[in-house]
Amino acid sequence: MPKVTFLQSGNVLSKILQHLRRSEDTRIAVAFLSIDGYQELANALYNVLADGRSVKFVVGISRYHNTDWEALEKLVHLSSIFPHFRVRYYNNEGFHPKMFIFKEDDSLRVIVGSSNLTSAGLRKNIEANVLLEGDVNEPFFESINLFFDNLFERASLLDVYVVQQYKLSYLKFNHFQQRVPMGLRKTPLPSTSQLDTVDEVRHRHNGIAYWKVAPGEDAWLWPYLKGQISTKGNGFVTIGWAELGDLEYLQHESEENFKREVERLAKPLDYVKDPKYVARQFWMFCKEIKVGDIAVAYSSKHIYAIGNVTSEYYHRTGTSDEEQLYPHGRKVHWITILEKSLKIKLVDLWGTNDTVHAIKDQVTIDYINEEIAPQQSTIGTHAL
Repeated sequence: MPKVTFLQSGNVLSKILQHLRRSEDTRIAVAFLSIDGYQELANALYNVLADGRSVKFVVGISRYHNTDWEALEKLVHLSSIFPHFRVRYYNNEGFHPKMFIFKEDDSLRVIVGSSNLTSAGLRKNIEANVLLEGDVNEPFFESINLFFDNLFERASLLDVYVVQQYKLSYLKFNHFQQRVPMGLRKTPLPSTSQLDTVDEVRHRHNGIAYWKVAPGEDAWLWPYLKGQISTKGNGFVTIGWAELGDLEYLQHESEENFKREVERLAKPLDYVKDPKYVARQFWMFCKEIKVGDIAVAYSSKHIYAIGNVTSEYYHRTGTSDEEQLYPHGRKVHWITILEKSLKIKLVDLWGTNDTVHAIKDQVTIDYINEEIAPQQSTIGTHAL
């Protein structure tokens, strides 16, 4: 377990500077950044970058202009000098983290709480923060690392153009005392499930992950799939892209090699607009889905069935249209057949157009577990 230290208002700046100076890999995410807040860290930050150490920085901007354009200008200037200084932003009022992550050897130190990177937040306000210290491989820190990485990858690149647009809006706002459009695209905030990972879902649910697998476009394949279910509830789920052929020869390939080969196979197909998307779909269906996971047959706001996956990927053969069009399969023991309209809005089912989709939203998972609870007391107990 990490060591936890409460940091009162007067202590947070000294701790940030102390650990920034020693950090090999620094990551910062703040909603507000002022020029005086930047200046508190400026010398230490420059020295870290000049020493060749990596820093990632993500900051919030919005029509309320709580972040100073001068501070953004400083960040962009530094990123032009040091390529290992990567700066991104969220143009969204809902972006509100205050997180400072410092890695030194095998140790990680995280300061998280209420302090933004402003002089007021670091020196004057009444703020509440905690310092977490421990081994970088602790599961708790792995979750924090994944949270930041997912947040950073979904942020927009901060460059000279963005700063210029923000500056114009900022100055007009100060002059006219009313909000002025920035001419910048609003950065969509990731949902909580997007910031989660399949591994974290497995950790919370005894090694089980949850997957939506669409039974064909607009569920046209469901009557066929239902007709194949045995009296003991055994059946299967399938996906299309039949022209790719049998992919069992890729089962032991790395993720990179697997996706590269599927992309190569998908590129010549006229109806495939994004071969990378197809590769991601097959990686999930063939490799990420594990025996014992939960599969949900869902399409167009209708949930058809929920079951346990009971086999690895296999390639189906046959003469029927369904077998020829949807030859890629995973065997499933169907726990419950629902065939009903989904009235409530669940993040990882409602409106998802993917054929295969990882379900990570906890509310959605709770709904699935409630549906299967009367039929199965313990998930994953069915024999293959």
